[in-house]
Amino acid sequence: MRKLMLLLAALVAFTGSAFALDITYTGTVVDADTGEPLIGATVMPVGKGAGTATDLDGGFSITVPDDIVRARFSFIGFAAETLPLTDGMKVRLHPESTGLQDVVVVAYGTANKESLTGSVAVVGAKEIGERPLTSVTAALEGNAPGVQVNNSTTVPGESPSIRIRGFNSINGTNAPLYVVDGTVYDGNISSLNPQDIESMSVLKDAASCALYGARGANGVVLITTKKAKHVGKIDVTLQVGQGWNERALPFYDRLGANEWMEAGMRALANGLAYDNSVDDPFAYARETFISQVAQLNIYDAEPEKVFDADGKVAAPMIKGYAGDRDWWDAVSRTGSRQEYNVSIAGATEKFNAFASAGYLKTNGYLLQTDFERYSGRVALNANPVSYFRTGLNVAATQSESDLSPLWDENGNPTLTNTNNPFRTAMTKAPIYPYYAHDGQGNIIHDSDGHPEWNVEPYNDANNIAWQMREDSRRRSTTQIDGSIYGTAILPYGFELTVKGAIYRSKANEKQYSNRLVGAQKGVGSLSTTFTDRRTHTFQQMLYWSHEYGLSHIDVLLDHENHALSYRSYFNRKSGQQLPGMTIMGNFEEMKSMTESAYENRTESYLGRLRYNFSQKYFAEASLRRDGSSRFADGDRWGTFWSVGASWMVSREKWMQDLVWVDYLKLRAAYGSVGNDASAPSYASKDLYGFGLALGGDTSILQPTQLAPEHLKWETTSTLDVALEGA
Repeated sequence: MRKLMLLLAALVAFTGSAFALDITYTGTVVDADTGEPLIGATVMPVGKGAGTATDLDGGFSITVPDDIVRARFSFIGFAAETLPLTDGMKVRLHPESTGLQDVVVVAYGTANKESLTGSVAVVGAKEIGERPLTSVTAALEGNAPGVQVNNSTTVPGESPSIRIRGFNSINGTNAPLYVVDGTVYDGNISSLNPQDIESMSVLKDAASCALYGARGANGVVLITTKKAKHVGKIDVTLQVGQGWNERALPFYDRLGANEWMEAGMRALANGLAYDNSVDDPFAYARETFISQVAQLNIYDAEPEKVFDADGKVAAPMIKGYAGDRDWWDAVSRTGSRQEYNVSIAGATEKFNAFASAGYLKTNGYLLQTDFERYSGRVALNANPVSYFRTGLNVAATQSESDLSPLWDENGNPTLTNTNNPFRTAMTKAPIYPYYAHDGQGNIIHDSDGHPEWNVEPYNDANNIAWQMREDSRRRSTTQIDGSIYGTAILPYGFELTVKGAIYRSKANEKQYSNRLVGAQKGVGSLSTTFTDRRTHTFQQMLYWSHEYGLSHIDVLLDHENHALSYRSYFNRKSGQQLPGMTIMGNFEEMKSMTESAYENRTESYLGRLRYNFSQKYFAEASLRRDGSSRFADGDRWGTFWSVGASWMVSREKWMQDLVWVDYLKLRAAYGSVGNDASAPSYASKDLYGFGLALGGDTSILQPTQLAPEHLKWETTSTLDVALEGA
């Protein structure tokens, strides 16, 4: 009996070992472009089992259970591949910088272009590098269908206005959400150095943006910064650029001095004839046009003898008026640009680093529109062990902007009839000079030999060219943003990532309105503004993927908090005492002293499920729930979702004979997104302010806003159906 039991135990042990066979696979991993081996590439079995890394020759040997048939091959700076395991296999990985059209950055990750169910446009490093850009989003112009880029302010350093598929909000902003390296970016996008950017993905429909829920209604621009790519190499890049700029579109053809005089005289004659107020309207207009309408005679003849009997200008122009009647020359110049960028990048098997520094100086073609920027960025990533990776990304920017009095603190025009240089250049009568002239037509100079400016009544007692030189508006901004993350690679295809990010921005602005010309003539005023903007983001993400034969499935779960605080101080004084001193102590009367502040917070839960079969049939669903402090308790939470599917028609067997079709995909998606920026930070609360009681002597607290009932999210839903081909 004892021998029989020992025999049975041996059989059980043999049977157990027979069902737990391990298989060893060998192979090499190389660069698809150069054929060189990739040292330290990660080989991770899909499903279960321990991963390994390639050796100095790019070779690997991995032992896995017999039910594991696929592995994921990855390397820093290269697009990862999931492939069937075969002995002696050769894996070719493509650098990400040349595969951006195939591997696309999407919400909370990446995706193969073929698998996209929503509408996404991609702009790569090549398109960004082809233009001398101050703001990286200007590269979207002409490169992203459905994206409208408007650079109407002409202010260097100001970001262009971006509209993705038109307008989506009634009361709030229509600007898209910017996400840099996976973190929502709350700063001025022009503070990013375009030379640090690897790619941009524009999410255009609700299905693509649904994972950004309450902030994705206007579309999302995903920006990916550069990282080190080549193991065992140190790459140093130096870029120097010089250039000039001017108004791109010419003005419409305008009347010359003689043509304007003749047209104006005939207009006066026609008006007199219509009124029937004089016996000979044409003769009367010839003799009185200069004294009654033009109010300035720049011709070498008596005013009543400038025109001949046919209404043509018959007198020559006084030579002194020949050089200062083009007002565009007085308010513009040839702009210039100089840019210097240097970067250094290096990588080993377990660590990579990228650092850059940049300087940009650009002078706009309008006076008082200068911009200067210093920028720096450091990106570090480490993979010390096969089950953990970590990294940080820190960027800082210091910028100085000359805005002139023509734009507000957001770069929006504040142009009026008296301070608009474009209007002046287009509509100012071509007989009016911008310098003062004496009776003989000579330019008048002051005691220092400088030309004096013309502020005669026919110039509206103002002179925009003079005002632009006397007024000033300068803004200094310091911005810093940083993020740090850690990812644990867990068994059974799970990855857990924890990420934190901060953003800080401090801006000082001083605006001076002179006392010689313009709205503050005879008085003078000075204002200062200080703003402090801060954001914090904390994110926890769980990711799981698995291969079941020809099927692939991945799931994302995420929780995040976002907090923003803003504070500003504004002071304004008038009554300038001494010339040339633009400090508060040189102004007499305090006109305004205010402080404002607000905070808002958002908490979010989200999930995404993606499935594909045989790389031909794709499906995706997402759900996000956002809570915003902008709304009252009962209406604080909003739910946003999307579903989508796509079919790679060109991969069907019956399509293979159509040699003229390389790529054909049918996709459809439906989703909803929100916009919490449609409501101010305290839109759901009763607000109060101090005001004067009846009689005007007593200050009392009085309501300024009554809390609305059931103020809700602004929601946008879209259906997107497309057939893509090439």
